[in-house]
Amino acid sequence: MKINTTQYGVCNVVLDTYKSNDNLAVKLVDSDGMPVVFISTNIIPLMYGQFCANSNNIGVTLWNDIMQSGLFKDTGETVGSGYCEYPIMEMVTSDVV
Repeated sequence: MKINTTQYGVCNVVLDTYKSNDNLAVKLVDSDGMPVVFISTNIIPLMYGQFCANSNNIGVTLWNDIMQSGLFKDTGETVGSGYCEYPIMEMVTSDVV
């Protein structure tokens, strides 16, 4: 899965799992394999194919690129952690780990 970003060019979406609870871990790496950003953050156990979006730590331009990719959809639910709210996202593709 690839995302065309404004600042980093075409990046690859890498799927994995968090070892503590097997939640979906989603990160973005550039064409050289260098990490760009963790799209997900591990807060609470979620359903298969869902993740908490690390939207508070991703710039607006990159977040818009990620959302325009069509790979993820917002469930409309959020999870609070500290003073922040994190949207629960869902993979649109069937290529989930």
